[in-house]
Amino acid sequence: MSEIKETNNILYRVEKNFPVNGVNFIDLTPTLTENNHFFEVSKALKELILSKEQEIDYIVSPDARGFLWGTYIASLLHKPLIPIRKHGKLPPSSVMATTSDTTEYSNIKLDLPIVNIKNKRCIFIDDVFATGGTFKACKKLINDNGGILEEAYVILDIEISLEKVNSLIKSKDIKID
Repeated sequence: MSEIKETNNILYRVEKNFPVNGVNFIDLTPTLTENNHFFEVSKALKELILSKEQEIDYIVSPDARGFLWGTYIASLLHKPLIPIRKHGKLPPSSVMATTSDTTEYSNIKLDLPIVNIKNKRCIFIDDVFATGGTFKACKKLINDNGGILEEAYVILDIEISLEKVNSLIKSKDIKID
């Protein structure tokens, strides 16, 4: 088991060459399980969002780790959550739209549940932002169905995407060795 490291109150483990050779997996699970870190990091993410002084109607978070952060942040902000599900997890009668994209090591297919998002301003919340594939898929689902999704907020930005993202830490802050 790799050691727990800390940057800006964010606890993490680094697993080299996982899930494929050349990828360093940054596991934020220790932030969820150790002492008060989950609360403090969530509070910091909430403050980052509020610092933008933007109108927000919905929080959008992807299956599965995004649900952990998005649900709690939505609660802190008193905003409803749109959970973007992995394809096939919802019955077809509950799906408004489906889209696909690629991530750093896989293809994804996501479903938007039926929700009235016409002219609604949404923000994206996830744990890690790498290639931006998940964000692009969620953005396409929201924007193509009448909503507005422009801003992404994450705990860690791996900094390999050209997409604009708001994060608490960047990959350069992570201690790999």
